[in-house]
Amino acid sequence: MELAFGMLDWTPETFWNATYREFHAAIRGRAEMLQAKSGGGGSHRKMTGREKADLLAWTKDMQAKYPDGPSIKAKG
Repeated sequence: MELAFGMLDWTPETFWNATYREFHAAIRGRAEMLQAKSGGGGSHRKMTGREKADLLAWTKDMQAKYPDGPSIKAKG
């Protein structure tokens, strides 16, 4: 929910009415927009190991809850 409210500026109603697929697409689109605005992402810091682990755990939880959502595979 932090991503929906903070990064996407969604209302609670928008968040709760969105499907996992819509939520994922919105996050991906926002990240691409921010990367383009920053000139390709050179100024972004890399995620820490803990952040990667937390994101992967959250993704697996969401995939279990919403099996019709997009498949996400961890890199490296």
